[in-house]
Amino acid sequence: MITRHIALICDDNYCFPTIVCIQSIISYASDDIQYVIHVCTFGLTHENVEKLECLGGGNVVIVINQFNKSAYEDRLKRISQKTHVTPAALIKFELPLYFTELDSILYLDSDIILKGNIDGLLSIDLDNYYLAAVYDFHTRINKINYSFNRDYNDFYFNSGVMLLNLKMMRQDDVTSKFWFYKENCTKTKLMDQETLNAVCESKVIPLSLIWNFNPFFYKERYLNEINNVYHTDFKDIKTLEKEVRIIHYVGKSDKPWLYEDASLRSYWDAALKEYDPGFQLVLEKYSPNSQSKVDSLKSKIKLFGIKGVVCFVINRLLNRTIL
Repeated sequence: MITRHIALICDDNYCFPTIVCIQSIISYASDDIQYVIHVCTFGLTHENVEKLECLGGGNVVIVINQFNKSAYEDRLKRISQKTHVTPAALIKFELPLYFTELDSILYLDSDIILKGNIDGLLSIDLDNYYLAAVYDFHTRINKINYSFNRDYNDFYFNSGVMLLNLKMMRQDDVTSKFWFYKENCTKTKLMDQETLNAVCESKVIPLSLIWNFNPFFYKERYLNEINNVYHTDFKDIKTLEKEVRIIHYVGKSDKPWLYEDASLRSYWDAALKEYDPGFQLVLEKYSPNSQSKVDSLKSKIKLFGIKGVVCFVINRLLNRTIL
């Protein structure tokens, strides 16, 4: 039986969506492949560890990988920055050195849901490339020209879905290059994505957007530009939807565990139902200017428990919320 490895990053604030993400992986798992899902963390409560480990069974193995945060404390202090992404995202830098016995691994953000089998992605031959990833369409639409890129038309990838060539990264000591760039050259508030793009540069295989689709662009008005950028020929947005295998709920208003108006939330709901058919989400209708604080608090308590909400509030005060 072939074994495929998948890595996610999680903390206590993000355990619930991580569970649903893993459930979606399980739902589309092939019977003839063993999937080892590594949950990488700086720390989780015993209760959350149990919830994650209980997802394993059959040909799906769940492994909790505890990274020693104190080993990175000095670095994290030097690169402390105001962003909605927590420093836990920087665990991505350490994956080549942590998984020393693996040649490759698929990294997925936890605000992701599968709506189809991903064995085609897992079997891509990386050859002499560091990774394979999907062009960041948000950058294109908004004509963002990051100073570490020559032009917004250059290939710039989203770091939420990456098939990593760990063997080659170790050979080229890429982890050290990641940390050096992050500590000395960072030009944006992006926690990890700028660094990954700047260091890996041309050694990246461009993937189809079906492997990392931002639901914000689930609109007919973006279809022509999508076809232009990704060299596709989707006739309408529904045809594109059928082809998509991974949905990445990137936007703040598109978190389906928080807002009933989240785009393409039905796929996330289906995975939640698979995990717990009786679970009732308490959601708020997203409004960037006027949200019900009472409903918001109730929904967060329902999802994360009182301890989780306390952590959430503390992180918000530090302006370093969830991943």
